[in-house]
Amino acid sequence: MKISAFIILMATVFPCEANQSSKYKRVFSFVDGMAMVVDQKENIGFIDKTGREEIPCKYKDAGAFSEGLACVQNYNGKWGFIDKAGRLVISLESYSCKSHFHDGLALVREIKSVAMGGRRIFRYGFIDKTGREVIPCKYKDAGYFSDGLACVQNENGKWGFVDKTGREVIPCKYKDVKSFSEGLAWVWDPDKWRWGLIDKTGQKVVSLKKYESVNSFSDGLARVQDENNNWGFIDKTGREVIPCKYEGACSFTEGLAWVTDGRGYYKTWGAIDKTGSMVIPFSYQSRPNSFSEGLALFYKNGRGGFIDKTGDIVIPAIYYSINDFSEGLACVFDENNGWCFFDKRGRIVITL
Repeated sequence: MKISAFIILMATVFPCEANQSSKYKRVFSFVDGMAMVVDQKENIGFIDKTGREEIPCKYKDAGAFSEGLACVQNYNGKWGFIDKAGRLVISLESYSCKSHFHDGLALVREIKSVAMGGRRIFRYGFIDKTGREVIPCKYKDAGYFSDGLACVQNENGKWGFVDKTGREVIPCKYKDVKSFSEGLAWVWDPDKWRWGLIDKTGQKVVSLKKYESVNSFSDGLARVQDENNNWGFIDKTGREVIPCKYEGACSFTEGLAWVTDGRGYYKTWGAIDKTGSMVIPFSYQSRPNSFSEGLALFYKNGRGGFIDKTGDIVIPAIYYSINDFSEGLACVFDENNGWCFFDKRGRIVITL
């Protein structure tokens, strides 16, 4: 398949898929006013919100638009960034693209050497919107910018953080880290065998010993897993505001988080608020998607629809291929209308 796992991640949404009778094989949600489409020959292009194919399906690989630009790869293997008119504004002669633009910078990688057996050795850095290498490709690995900082891994395998000038503001001394979110980042201290939270100056905010797994902050709370494999939530002081009592949990979005009361076939999912109160009862055998623009995608008998934050069905589960709402529209493949986008009332506004 021509669409790489990296590019699907970059698109931030999963695609709808259709049969071969349609012009498009996959259609992604709108991001930055444009939606990525894949034709039946696996060529990639973009449509605008009128449904017009603004950028023809001619690319081997591509990612969603972000900050006005999208990363694309042609059939000669060359990467670059195009604008919304389809003009190539950055040509990456020696780089391959590893993220779209965040905070004005994009993560790229460059081949530094070739090991025995032909294995390529890459190093990572960042470019600006002129294509200038702002942070040299010298890191073994890196993540994109978030909260003005990016995590980077040095030659010794240790992680730290750089600012947008490339200055290492938090030294590379950690075995593992997670990107900054809401002003805090998780770091793994191997000497103390625990996760801790640091602020953007590198100061330790709290050290937490008992959690086996941690996740970035979202809506002011972080999802954590205790030594018994149960999930709960902590605030930014490290206080466990929602006890670790759930067999599974998702991060909070728009004030609600999905949690489950069991494992295996018999588990059901419901939604809690930030006080831990149950808002939507345990009733969904398949976990609904996180809330996006006030609605959550749910599935029943293999078909998708949408519920609101009270659990009421807004759009019935009648679509077998459907995406979350993004920029006020949801992409579906309708058996009668083919590819289309509808609004939050279920009215079709774009037909492809």
